[in-house]
Amino acid sequence: MVGTDQDDILTGFQDPGIETHPDYFLSHGGQDTFVLGDTEQAYYLESSEATAIIADFEVGADQIQLHGSRDDYSLGTSESQTDRVIVHNDTGQIIGWLLDITNVELADASIFSFV
Repeated sequence: MVGTDQDDILTGFQDPGIETHPDYFLSHGGQDTFVLGDTEQAYYLESSEATAIIADFEVGADQIQLHGSRDDYSLGTSESQTDRVIVHNDTGQIIGWLLDITNVELADASIFSFV
């Protein structure tokens, strides 16, 4: 999913029953919202191959929307120590990757919102 230089809402989702694959997000500037869940459900829980890969997240400008509450998720660090992963606690599934980002915390409401 590719955004513009405007403020975009980039929504990814895996349809049940359809072959799963990673969704790649590239915002191209602006203050963007990456939607990885809505009021009904968390996205990317279908399989280990279903995940969101956010290539150009900008701390201080962009935001990530998740389903549920902060307690439903945890953050990890990739083996290379250069990326953060968003883990759904109930399933242990990695639902998102923030490439080349390590300085984010779930408690930061300017970065993560929960619906």
